[in-house]
Amino acid sequence: MKRILVIDDEAPMRVTVTRMLRKQGYDTLEAESAEVGLELVSSHMPDLVLSDVHMNGVDGFELLKRLRSNTTTAALPVILMTGAVETADLRSSMDLGADDVTV
Repeated sequence: MKRILVIDDEAPMRVTVTRMLRKQGYDTLEAESAEVGLELVSSHMPDLVLSDVHMNGVDGFELLKRLRSNTTTAALPVILMTGAVETADLRSSMDLGADDVTV
């Protein structure tokens, strides 16, 4: 079974995404911050990371940079989620190595 890590500092969004994924048969992990997400990546190595872009503290862009700079997680698929449709954010996400961006 594929394991997906959902990172979002807004609990309602995180819970909603996690529930939808579980209904589709995925094993899920949840993190309320990028810092917790990085710990979960280290301890559970998911098959995919879905992360919000705009979070308090470490944001999705920095999370992506950290994952890409580590040889163990450099190829880990990452999809960034954002509610803000800003061309600069979309471009930055792809430039940093995001596999996709959802709006």
